[in-house]
Formats: sequence, structure tokens, C-alpha cells
Amino acid sequence: LNVHMGTIIGIILTLIVMVAIAVWGAQPAFRGATNTLMLATLSVLIIPYVMPKMHERYFFPAEIFLCILSCVDLAFVLPAALVLSSSLICYSNYFLYHVRYSVLAASLLANTMALWLAFRHARLRLATEPEQPNIHAQAA
Repeated sequence: LNVHMGTIIGIILTLIVMVAIAVWGAQPAFRGATNTLMLATLSVLIIPYVMPKMHERYFFPAEIFLCILSCVDLAFVLPAALVLSSSLICYSNYFLYHVRYSVLAASLLANTMALWLAFRHARLRLATEPEQPNIHAQAA
């Protein structure tokens, strides 16, 4: 019963986080291509933390998105490197049985630092960019 209740709470938390991301992403600042990619990257980076029963393999989309985003904006190179190194650390766990928990702790730390850095860069980028004009309003 406790596992079932934890899963339900995790799903509710996931829904709340996704709604918060959607509301944040509805801002006019996210209308540019790079900012939309940044929002998608943050989404796939956050979800494995809050969704129940997620494993290290669910960070794979975040790795891909961060690699693409780091090609567009160099500020995201360090978060991409952290998530990639975290995945390598997690997968090495299958080969190095004697360092199991310390390896997973290092991986969690790297992923958390990547999430914090990516969110910080996103906030800074949105704060310093001029607001995108509404193309649809001008066409009417």
C-alpha cells in the first residue's frame, strides 16, 4: 500500500511540475527557437527527478537535448558534460560492483548540478534577452 501511495504522490507531483513548466514556457520569451529548445531540455532533465520509478536510463533524452543545446549556446556545455559523465558513472556501476553506492551518489550529484546550472543559464538568458515581438499580432 505504501508503494502504491508513493506512486500516486509521485504522479501528482509530476503533473504539478509539468503544469509549472508549461506556464513558465508560455511566456513570450520562449517564442524563439533556442529558448524553446532550452525549455524542452529543462523538461526532460527535470522529469526523471519527480516521476516515480525512473532510472538512470531516463536521463538519455536529457543528454541528447543538452548536447544539441550546447551546440547552439556554449553556456550549456558544462551541464551537458555533467549529464554525460553521470551516465558514464551510472553505467560503470554495472562493471564495478564494489563501489556501488558511492558511484550512484556521484552520479546523482552530477545530474543535480547539471539541472541547477541549466536552470540558472536559462533564467539568465531569459532575463538578458529582449522580448520577442509577437509575429501573429503584427500580421493581423
